[in-house]
Amino acid sequence: MTRYFLTKNILMTTLNGSYSVFLGDLHMKIQLKTLKILCLFSLITILGPFAFAKKNLGVGIILGSPTGLSANYYTSSSTSIDVALSFSLGQKMILHINKLWLYNRGLNLDGFVADWFWGVGGRLKNINDNSNNPETQMGPRVVIGLNKFITKIPIQLFGELALTMNIIPETTASFDFGIGARYYF
Repeated sequence: MTRYFLTKNILMTTLNGSYSVFLGDLHMKIQLKTLKILCLFSLITILGPFAFAKKNLGVGIILGSPTGLSANYYTSSSTSIDVALSFSLGQKMILHINKLWLYNRGLNLDGFVADWFWGVGGRLKNINDNSNNPETQMGPRVVIGLNKFITKIPIQLFGELALTMNIIPETTASFDFGIGARYYF
């Protein structure tokens, strides 16, 4: 049974004997900070064991939607795991993780040879607009894109277009576009 107590602008709830305290904006900031830490821990946990095994890990930036940090780990010559994390000082956080299938056949675009890829995964987006109504969106994501390795130095340039079908909190669709670069080590 849930009970609510209101004392001097502090809302306390009990559920089966455990207490939760809500201090208005402070609770939302703590909740968003906890979500960011959880996402960062998840990223390290997922990529950590792979990162140092064969040196197939690329880390860099992505610009567009989202703008932030990007990582890609090659699990084989034709597959990889792509992760991006974006956040803006307590206002918005976006995390997406995709499994990519790579086609190294070379797509020739007027003399510029690039490889193409496609993949599926998911996206988590948390928006806090300081209106006491933080919104979390989550759903599956489908991505297609091009990448180009610069062979003299281990840098990969990439561009991607993604469709996300948000299923939480309601069904909506959104497109993301990003370009970026990753350094491989």
